[in-house]
Amino acid sequence: MYTQYCHNYHTALQTMTNLSNESAKFRAFIKKAEMATSKRFIDLLIMPVQRVPRYVMLLQAVLQYTKPDHPDYSQLRKALEEAQNAANVINEKLREAENRSKVIAIAERFDGTIEV
Repeated sequence: MYTQYCHNYHTALQTMTNLSNESAKFRAFIKKAEMATSKRFIDLLIMPVQRVPRYVMLLQAVLQYTKPDHPDYSQLRKALEEAQNAANVINEKLREAENRSKVIAIAERFDGTIEV
């Protein structure tokens, strides 16, 4: 699900921009939501995309200031490795989804339809 969200993030931004340009009602909804949360809607949309990379950076920083003989050091290293593995898997899935989209777009240029 996380990978799907990341893959569709740019489409969501484009949709939001289009709706904002076309609909006063949508602009009012976004303004109301931003006032209620004290955050820009666009900032809320990016938060899930940034989550795993932030965990990696946090764990790197904690490890930098943790002595190797500290009892938590090995578990922190393991947590960092797992977070990096998760980030790599997510990135690979995003690349695969992007490549699938490109293949479908090319195939549709030839015959206008494609069976998935």
